[in-house]
Amino acid sequence: MRRRIKRTLLRHIVRRPIPLSLCSDPDSIEGGVFCPPWKCGKATCVISMDDLCPAPAKVVGADLGCEPGGGVSKELENLLREFPHIGITFFVIPDFRRSPASRGGYAVNLPQNSAWVKYYLEWARKYQVEFGVHGLHHFQRYNPFFGKRLEYAFATPAEARASVHAGLGMLTEAGFDVRGFRQPGWDINSDLSLISAVRSAGLLYVAGSSLDAGLNSQRQRVSNLFPTGINGLVNMPQNIELDWPLARMCEEAARIQSVRGIISVKAHVADRGNPNALTEKNLCKLRRFLDFLGSGRSGEIEYATFEKIAALAEKSLASIAPNAGEWDASLDQDVKRSSAEARI
Repeated sequence: MRRRIKRTLLRHIVRRPIPLSLCSDPDSIEGGVFCPPWKCGKATCVISMDDLCPAPAKVVGADLGCEPGGGVSKELENLLREFPHIGITFFVIPDFRRSPASRGGYAVNLPQNSAWVKYYLEWARKYQVEFGVHGLHHFQRYNPFFGKRLEYAFATPAEARASVHAGLGMLTEAGFDVRGFRQPGWDINSDLSLISAVRSAGLLYVAGSSLDAGLNSQRQRVSNLFPTGINGLVNMPQNIELDWPLARMCEEAARIQSVRGIISVKAHVADRGNPNALTEKNLCKLRRFLDFLGSGRSGEIEYATFEKIAALAEKSLASIAPNAGEWDASLDQDVKRSSAEARI
């Protein structure tokens, strides 16, 4: 009933596109041409973290890595020094805004943020670190009733394209080498025009799915364990959340390792307030999880960024004939069921 009301509101009052999460018939989505998942030769672990940006904590309400060498950034640098072999993909908000009336000043390509950019680019030089684009403002102005952080859920194809290109342009101008994209808030427009917008920007991959959101909203469309081709892009999965109990994280990692999938851990660059935030408890848990992966598994698990995995997957997926039919998702099902039990 709630979904029906929201659909009516969007169609007749707001007059905006229906997002994937609210489609009345999720099996009839048009515009998706999928390839079967690409299976890796060896289990690979990647950590992805959203929301890195220079906006100060007093504006955002949380530390999103705004203070180079202090706060969350200091904790992350300590983690990289302790585990220099791991791979982390950070998704950066190019121009954070709290509302349409925000004056801004937090765009990564502004001169006042050059020291902030330089600090993080040094991580990419010293460690296995990559930076992707995370929308434009992490805010949408199209639908005032709900989903204010779902930047692409209610966007038209033209709006999505303009936003993706603008965000990528800001990061590139600032000096970031960007190959991937993740949409804020997971939800996307149901015609999948966001995927076309990301491809038109010349990017390699989209990290556009969780276990039950984004491209997998209402039904599974892409693998939770392996890269999947979609409309000329590689989709990178996310299957472990930092908020889960440590035992569940380790259990899922062992299961994914057994099928040589991607152990993809999701977190937020935030000291509080967000799911999977880098709280003291979660940072301790992440260290113990990495210790678990390293104990007795030397050589069995590789560590990489999304970009590195997607580049390998793209070569294999290019040789597979695209099809929009069903693929055997049986390996994914155990992960999806067990993760649902642990959802917060």
